[in-house]
Amino acid sequence: MEQKQNFEIIQMMAPGPKTVRGQTANIHVCKKNKKLVYCSSNIVIIRNLENFQEFQYYQGHRFPVTCAKFSPNGNWVCSVDEKLNVHVWDAIGENHMPKIQLEQFATGIVKDIAWTSDNQRVAIVGEGKEFFAKVFLIDTGSKVGDIGMIGKTLNTVDIRGPRPFRLACAGEEFTTNWYEGPPYKWKKTDKYNTSFVNCLRFSPDGLYFITVSSDKKIILFDGKDGTKLSELQNAHNGGILQCDWLNENEFVTSSADKTIKVWEISDNNIQEKNTLNVKEKPQILDQLLAVQSIDKDQLISLSFGGTFYFNKDIKNENFSYKSVEAHQNIVSAMVHSQDYLITGDLNGKILIWENGVGQIPNGSGHQDTKITKLALNESQSIVYSLSQKGDIKILDLKNKEFSKSYSFEKKVNNIFAVGENYLYILLDKSIEIWRDFESVNSIQLQQIDDPISLAASKDGQYIAVGNSRGKIQIFDEEKVIHQLNHMDFQITSLQFSQKFLYSGDSSGKMNVWDFKEGKSMTQRWSMHSNRVEQILIQDQYIFSVSQDNRVILWDENSLEKISDIKNVHTNQIFSACLSSDGHIFTAGNDWLIKKLKYVKNLNQK
Repeated sequence: MEQKQNFEIIQMMAPGPKTVRGQTANIHVCKKNKKLVYCSSNIVIIRNLENFQEFQYYQGHRFPVTCAKFSPNGNWVCSVDEKLNVHVWDAIGENHMPKIQLEQFATGIVKDIAWTSDNQRVAIVGEGKEFFAKVFLIDTGSKVGDIGMIGKTLNTVDIRGPRPFRLACAGEEFTTNWYEGPPYKWKKTDKYNTSFVNCLRFSPDGLYFITVSSDKKIILFDGKDGTKLSELQNAHNGGILQCDWLNENEFVTSSADKTIKVWEISDNNIQEKNTLNVKEKPQILDQLLAVQSIDKDQLISLSFGGTFYFNKDIKNENFSYKSVEAHQNIVSAMVHSQDYLITGDLNGKILIWENGVGQIPNGSGHQDTKITKLALNESQSIVYSLSQKGDIKILDLKNKEFSKSYSFEKKVNNIFAVGENYLYILLDKSIEIWRDFESVNSIQLQQIDDPISLAASKDGQYIAVGNSRGKIQIFDEEKVIHQLNHMDFQITSLQFSQKFLYSGDSSGKMNVWDFKEGKSMTQRWSMHSNRVEQILIQDQYIFSVSQDNRVILWDENSLEKISDIKNVHTNQIFSACLSSDGHIFTAGNDWLIKKLKYVKNLNQK
C-alpha cells in the first residue's frame, strides 16, 4: 500500500510567554508593523496585533528562549536562548532566515535587549560572571565598546534613539549606569533606588529616560546626559515591573499591584493621568508583569497567569479592554467535543477553544499541577479532568464552568468516560465505577501491580488495564478473562475499537489484540521510536501518536500503515485528539497546538 505524508496544517493556536511571579515578562511591540514578539519554549512568536489569532514563529533555537526584541524598523528580531546563543533573523519573510547566529555569545541568561535606531547595533544584558552586558554589530558580531563597572545581574537596558547614542542599564545593584559612545564607555553610576531596577526606557525623542523598580519608584532622567530630574515614590502599591512610552511626554507602567497607570511629564515632574484595573477582585495570577504601548491611546499588557489584556482609550475613566488566554507550558491532555477543543497543561490551566480562541472556564479549576487526563462523556456535554495531584473536576461545557470537584485519599492513576454518565476511575488496587458522580461499583485488581492505563469498550462491558511492566488485564464486566503480555515496558495507551484492543508502550511498540479471544493480531507494530502517548480511533482508521514527533495512520481492516505524519512539532508530541469532522489536533514541546487536515478519504469539512 502506498504510504504518503498527506497532511497540511490548517490552524495553529499560539502559546503565551513564560512568566515568573514578581518578575518582568519579556514582550515587545513593533508600532510600525503592529506586531508583538515574545518567547515560548524554544520558539519565538510574532503575533499580529490587529488580528491576534494570526501569528508566525521562528524555530531556529534548540533551547528555551529567554528574550526577543524587534529592531526599530521592524525588519529584524534579536533573540537569545538559555545556552547563550544569540540569533538575529528576518522578521518579515515567512521563512525568518537568520542574518547572524552567535554561539554561546552572551555572558549569562539574557534579560533585556536594546537596538540602536540605525538598526546596526544590539545591546544584551543579564546574568554573568565577569561581564553582564555586550554590544555588538549585527553584520559581523564584533563587540562595540566595553560595558563595564557592573557587579550584579542587569535587568534592563536601553539606547537613546537620536544621535549621539547613549546607553543606560540597571538591575540588581539598585544602580543606574550611564555609557557614552559608540564605542561605549562607562561615564557614571547613580544609586537612587533601594531595590531592583526592573525596567529603563528612553523617550522617543531622547529628551528623557525613566526607571521603574521594586521599591515602587519612578525616576525621571535627562536623556542627553543622564542627570536626575525628578523622583516619584510609592507610584504603585507594589513593585513596578515594566514601563513604556506612549509618546514624547506620556508613558505607562505595570505593577505587581495588578494595575496599569498612565503618566505625563510636565515641567520635569511626573503626574498620574489614569489608573487601569483589569479585574474587580484581582488575585496573585493577575499581577501585571509587562506592558507595551501600541499607539498613544492603546496598550497591551500581560498578567502572571498568562492573560493578555488589550486596553483602548486608556486616558479615559471608561477605558475598554478585552482579554486573550493562552497556555504557558506543554499541553498535556486534550479532547474535542462537537463544538469545542478542550486542553489542559502542565501548570493545571484548562482552556475551552472555539474558532481558535481560548477561554478559561468559570469556577475553581486546578492549580499548579499537571493535567494528566481529560475525558468526555457521550453527549459531549461534560469533561472530566484528572490532575497529577489526583483530584477530579467536572467541567460543564454548556455553561463553561467547573461544577463539581472530588478529592481522593488513594492515588488516582487514570480515568475513562463511558456512555452518558459513567466514569471509570483507576486506583492502585481497584477500578471505581461512578454513575452521575456517585460510586456504584468497585472492581478489585489482582495479579497486576502498578496499573497506569485504562480503557473500556463503548458499552462499558469490556475493560482493559495496563501496568508499568507490560501486562494487560481484560475484564468482561467484573471478571478477568485474559492477561496479556505486551512487552516489558510501560503500557502508556489503551483503546478499544469494535473489533480490537490497541495497546502502545513507552518504547514506541504497539500491539493489536482480539480482546475476546485474548490473542495478538500482529507481530507488534514498531514504527515509533519513542513513547506512544495516545491511540485514537475513527471508523476503521487508527492513529498512533508518539513522542518521536510522528502521527501514524493505520487501517484496521488490513492492519497496515496508510500514512506517516512526521515532524509535526519542533521535537516531541505530548497530546492529541480527534474531532468528528476528520481532523487531528496535536500539542508538542514547542507549546503550540496544531490542527491537521489529512488523508483524502476521511470525512472532512
